[in-house]
Amino acid sequence: MNLSSIPVIVLSAGENSRFFPLNTDTHKGALRLCGQSLILRMLYGLAGVGFKKIYIVVSPKDYNNQGLTAELQNHHLNIEVEFILQGQATGMGGALLLAKDKIRDKTFAVVFPYSIEAGKVFIKMTRVKQTNGVLALTKTNKPWLYGIASIRGQRVISITEKPKKTEGSLNLKLQGVYLLSSNFMPYLENTPIKDYSFESALHYFVKKYPVSFIRLNQPLLTLKYPWHLFDFKNQLLKNLDKRIENTISIDKNITIKRSYIGPHCFVGKNAIIEDSIIEEGTKISAGIHIKNSIIFKSCKIHSSIKDSIIGANVSIGKGVIVLTKGEKSSNKIITQVKGKPVNTDLKNFGTVVGNNTVIQKNVFVDAGIFIGANVIVPKEQRIRKHIPHN
Repeated sequence: MNLSSIPVIVLSAGENSRFFPLNTDTHKGALRLCGQSLILRMLYGLAGVGFKKIYIVVSPKDYNNQGLTAELQNHHLNIEVEFILQGQATGMGGALLLAKDKIRDKTFAVVFPYSIEAGKVFIKMTRVKQTNGVLALTKTNKPWLYGIASIRGQRVISITEKPKKTEGSLNLKLQGVYLLSSNFMPYLENTPIKDYSFESALHYFVKKYPVSFIRLNQPLLTLKYPWHLFDFKNQLLKNLDKRIENTISIDKNITIKRSYIGPHCFVGKNAIIEDSIIEEGTKISAGIHIKNSIIFKSCKIHSSIKDSIIGANVSIGKGVIVLTKGEKSSNKIITQVKGKPVNTDLKNFGTVVGNNTVIQKNVFVDAGIFIGANVIVPKEQRIRKHIPHN
């Protein structure tokens, strides 16, 4: 199959409501890890296997040289990128319908902007004998959280969105990488637009048309919740001892292990950086220990940070303590997402802080508590519940 003739639709217009507090300025696909945005990593992968035409559906905050469009303005890739504006988020189905004129009578691909492994997966999908599509599947022990496929032989026969825990042995989840024929589009057009209209249309489509699948041994990285960024960090640092950009200023007696430190950073004497990503322009004070954390650009860090994610342009004062374990240290951390408890599956998890926030000195933050963007946290406070954006 000639990949250069297959248009790729990148769905990047979601509200990212479950990604609080890192959901204010741009789509999560524009986040930079180790100096490069996730969407650019994904596009390099697509270009590397032969795709040539990319359509990216974006929301107003990522349109007209903002957010994602600004990030890709000078991408220097041998591909053509076109942006499609979606004024209001209406789920995957609504976003894909905006690109229907780009698809017409072609086989097309659908992917998310953080799918950094998509290029390799699409190569595997094109090797499968198929007439109307190929889906990527992997096993899960929590099917009630995902879109789930039922199979018979080499064919997908149904799609169930978040099946109930009592619905038998359904355990093959969709991986967010789709190769479909244009025959799918009438099914989508005839499905009422709502959050799961794509999955609903796909269910009826696979019942009518033969759609194949591939099984992946490991699930692809996903970015549903902010703590999933730890998985991306671990993947990017897996084979890295340390990477330090040339323009960094490092004081004496610094320990750096399995970490990335971006350009224009400063790290004070006796600091320890382990298993962490420190992005451009961040300043780490003397004697500070940063472990298993992501700190985005232009931050000022005056307290030790572990198992946490700190947004861009955040200032953390002296004496700030972030717990990383719950009341029972053996339990995994439970946090709140859109008012509901969610198990993070992490035994150690500190905080996530939104962009442009200031945490003054001697603040105490409980494990799994998030602080919104543009917030000033007064000194000597204990933070026991999420603080919304200001």
